[in-house]
Amino acid sequence: MIIRSVLLPRSRCVPRVWWRWRGVVNSVPVVMTAEVTDELSRVDGTAVCCRRAEVATLLRFCEALHIGAGRVVVIAEVDTGSVARRLRQGITGLYGYPCAVQVLPPLGRRSGGRYVVQVIADGEALARRTGLLDRGGRPVRGLPVPVVAGGACDAAAVWRGGVSGAGFAQ
Repeated sequence: MIIRSVLLPRSRCVPRVWWRWRGVVNSVPVVMTAEVTDELSRVDGTAVCCRRAEVATLLRFCEALHIGAGRVVVIAEVDTGSVARRLRQGITGLYGYPCAVQVLPPLGRRSGGRYVVQVIADGEALARRTGLLDRGGRPVRGLPVPVVAGGACDAAAVWRGGVSGAGFAQ
């Protein structure tokens, strides 16, 4: 059993580490740095469809939908303050729901804190409008149809929201 890691040459894309195990090559996601996530959060998305696609993707990849005790609450936890501000501006600007942002202290060896964006009062309505819930109130897997069937600007917004929310690209 021989395991060897090979670091591929850097490019403009996300760096990947490839693992070889008896001739099988597997891709392992590499955690994004705070600088790249911060830069992605500062990209302007002027079209409403692009901003909606990015908000829906951020909420999906942050696993923001919480259902319990008959209530639906949207709580998204992100790494950087700029992503939290962008998500808050998207929720309040596009959908009109008030949301709160809390800063959590760093845990363990983490250098920076975590940011939590919460929509508690209107969580179910926001989840329905972003496509996290269907008409029956059940959680939906994947991204909503308008986001997936959108144009090239929606695809760029989905990538931006996915990398900003999950912190890695696979």
